[in-house]
Amino acid sequence: IRIGKQKNGTKPGVLAYSQEHAREWVTPLVTIETAERLVRNYAHDKPTRQLVNNLDIFLVPTMNPDGANYSFYDYNMQRKNMKNHCGPTQSDPGYQNSWGVDLNRNYTAGSVYDGFIGASTSCTSSTFAGPEEGSEVEMRNMAWLVDEYSNIKFAMNVHSYGGYFMWSPGSYDAERNTLPRPTAGEEAFYWSASSHILNKIQDHRGTVILPGRTGPIPDVLYSAAGNSADYLWYEKGIFAWNFEVGADLYNKSTKRWEAVGFQPTFEEGHEEAMEFSNGLIGLMEVAHNQAKDKTNPRTIADPGSGTYKDKVDVSFITSEPATIYYTLDGSRPNFDSPKLMLSGVRESAESIEITETSTLNWFSVDIAGNIENNYNPFGNGKKYNTATFKIK
Repeated sequence: IRIGKQKNGTKPGVLAYSQEHAREWVTPLVTIETAERLVRNYAHDKPTRQLVNNLDIFLVPTMNPDGANYSFYDYNMQRKNMKNHCGPTQSDPGYQNSWGVDLNRNYTAGSVYDGFIGASTSCTSSTFAGPEEGSEVEMRNMAWLVDEYSNIKFAMNVHSYGGYFMWSPGSYDAERNTLPRPTAGEEAFYWSASSHILNKIQDHRGTVILPGRTGPIPDVLYSAAGNSADYLWYEKGIFAWNFEVGADLYNKSTKRWEAVGFQPTFEEGHEEAMEFSNGLIGLMEVAHNQAKDKTNPRTIADPGSGTYKDKVDVSFITSEPATIYYTLDGSRPNFDSPKLMLSGVRESAESIEITETSTLNWFSVDIAGNIENNYNPFGNGKKYNTATFKIK
């Protein structure tokens, strides 16, 4: 489903896709409810008009239609698609429950075939990654979509259940080395945008996604080698999130939290669709705000120029989430210069340790691509920031 006033690739694209796993029955309702709101409310709701007029919106209700059909009518807990890669030994229809590829393990970034864990090479495993990366037509459909519409800059993968809200990296190896972490600025944007989206979800019925279930995928859940969000982020440069709709509900009579499952009652499934559709609208608001952002970021080194004993740790104060590029040898910084990264898992930006007299030059770039001071990294100008640290 493609929704937008100008569907010609000139507007920022937002993608939401559902049901990579067949048994997750609520997830298509989230995307369809969102489509309903955008189309039905367009004529009389100004905020909706702003989104439809200024974005190119792609909604995929099911990424796994054959698996979904089998889950609905034959075996409700089917997770994978229905492609039989096991060969003649598994050709008996009685084995159909074991057939198929986990579509969210079949992508080409951080896959099991690259040495990452959280997927299997066994054709009967529930997390079978396929005989090779990108073997499944469903994966190639996604690849075609984001290649054909390169204006897509933001994406949400809608899963269930458990009430998680996550982003890349999504995979790690046996030593728990992850795919490369986002820069400190990119991570700050993920957190900032996520806060807006999660507040929109909460508006419907007060559902809170717990802090411990919010953050990079391997930090709050598990490694998912070859997942689609990593493909979108690492190979296509798309800011990509994952919903796990269906947070636990508190039962006042038993005074316990209870899981809602993959196939909740209609009443509960309807509520999940409504609140997470709120979240998709929130994602579109984030995309719209980024498209309007023409303000350059500003940064301040803390501490600044001066004379220090032994060493100094320099951090940065930024006006908004932005990636900082820097040099310590007095040269002009550019996009090939070191970038400020995170200091650790679920921690803030690193500081720069200076142990000898150095000149620190730097500039920042926000998520919308605005460059501090209108600096041209590949020109000859000196509109970068500079600070000199003398170490006695």
